[in-house]
Amino acid sequence: MAINRLTRDEIHMVALDEAYIPTLNAHDRPNMLILTQAHCVRWLQYGLDLFHAELPWASRISSTSITITSTGTITAPTDFIVDILHGIILAVEKRRIRRTSYQKYLSLITTTPTASHPFLYTVQKQTIRVAPAPTSSLSATLHYYAMPDALGPNEVPDFPSHQCMIEYIPNKCLEWIKEAQPGTAQS
Repeated sequence: MAINRLTRDEIHMVALDEAYIPTLNAHDRPNMLILTQAHCVRWLQYGLDLFHAELPWASRISSTSITITSTGTITAPTDFIVDILHGIILAVEKRRIRRTSYQKYLSLITTTPTASHPFLYTVQKQTIRVAPAPTSSLSATLHYYAMPDALGPNEVPDFPSHQCMIEYIPNKCLEWIKEAQPGTAQS
């Protein structure tokens, strides 16, 4: 597998050369400079987001401080894809909370009396539900796979292979001029 060493704009230059669509070239890179409002800039970021959402373990690992309140719910960070397995660590106890399925979570909250410290959680999209809910707020750290940041012109994408991106963008170009079916780039 190739390792990505190309910057955002280097990927765009190669991809636009491969696509060779004069109207797109005039819009995206007049005078051989990639514009910030270029279609390919948006397409590359969309592609990176798509690939990271599909393959989160290739993403950046991040962590953030959280507070578990008596409601037992936490809103995940905006760049959250999925948690690292058992990725909540209680600050005071230095203990991990185990992730479980939503079915087991439901069974626990309907059959277990209230306890002061949670021992499991489940994830539903951007909401993390902890059980049992603590009687007072607890500090913890959430470890998770994060979506990539928006790229600047000279930044190297956080992605294992530039070749995937170089192949993705010309297909998006062909979709744009309606010479390929929508969704071709994703396949």
